[in-house]
Amino acid sequence: MRVWVRDCKRRRLIRFEPEPKPESQSIPELKMVQERPLNDIFYPLTTTLPSCFNLLDLGPNVTFELRSYYIQMLPKFAGLEDAYLFLREFEEVCSMMHFPNIPMDVVHMKLIPFALKDFAKRWMYGLAANFVTSWDDFVKLFQRKYFPNAKTVTLRNEINQFVQLEKESFWRYLDRFKNLLARCPHRGLEQSHLCQICI
Repeated sequence: MRVWVRDCKRRRLIRFEPEPKPESQSIPELKMVQERPLNDIFYPLTTTLPSCFNLLDLGPNVTFELRSYYIQMLPKFAGLEDAYLFLREFEEVCSMMHFPNIPMDVVHMKLIPFALKDFAKRWMYGLAANFVTSWDDFVKLFQRKYFPNAKTVTLRNEINQFVQLEKESFWRYLDRFKNLLARCPHRGLEQSHLCQICI
């Protein structure tokens, strides 16, 4: 093994090769990690990470052709918007698209990466590879992330404490109440209880 040693008299580095030791006294050398240039360490090669979606095999005769105007039609979600409204709009837009011989679950999972932006897309990229096996699984994960239990409790409290404002017409009051109910479709309140609140 070559070693560089500083020669103080000549003020230079000189190469020094120690004499090999007899085999009986030799110690097995450790394998060194392959050296890489600094450029490769600081600027790593870009690689494609596997998708979090585990999609069904569509077969050899089925092709999924995604046109650019389909992507433009999709609603966008960055993480700050209403999660339920986004999912509802997304499913409505996907239902208008026609992909023969392809299940809607696969269509939803193929298109959702194009609808998510910023924080929501980073969240999706953070999911484990092949973790999501169906659209329902993704919706549950999405709601757990962007519509947590605390938000549900807050909206249920708003519904239970809903009152008509002074000089507010009944129809405006009813519209506000319907909008509040639409923000929390999984409220878990019976229809009779909602009628008591509204009247």
